[in-house]
Amino acid sequence: MLNICKNCGSNQIRVTDSREKRDHIYRRRDCIKCKAKFSTREISEQEYKRIKKIEADFIEQVRNFTKKLDADAQQRFFDKIIS
Repeated sequence: MLNICKNCGSNQIRVTDSREKRDHIYRRRDCIKCKAKFSTREISEQEYKRIKKIEADFIEQVRNFTKKLDADAQQRFFDKIIS
């Protein structure tokens, strides 16, 4: 796992707090170089795959829905999603 400071790009990071939840680990991190503080959330590979499956299913549902629309309706649908 790669941890880089989002402020200065340094890889000199230390964990100051770690809390395990049901499906993820929350870690509070400090950059040694610039003293920035940030949080990370780590999930298991199994949870990651579950989330990706949900996303893929949703995208497939949107594709199937838009196939039923004519070209103008498709454009209005995507414009509405983007805005």
